[in-house]
Amino acid sequence: MSDNEQGKCITIERLLELAQEDELLHLRLVSSTETLKKEISSYAINRPGLALAGDYDYFDYERIQI
Repeated sequence: MSDNEQGKCITIERLLELAQEDELLHLRLVSSTETLKKEISSYAINRPGLALAGDYDYFDYERIQI
């Protein structure tokens, strides 16, 4: 069962709100406000190492980009 099926998802807008309230993460929006309604449904992240080296063979678009 995926995280989304378990109901564990959060919008980008809510994540930014929580980060500002707790002052734990210093996050800022770098894209359009249209993205604020998108949901994060997986805790897995894409690490930029391979992409920075020019390797885009495997790039999971469902993961958070750091």
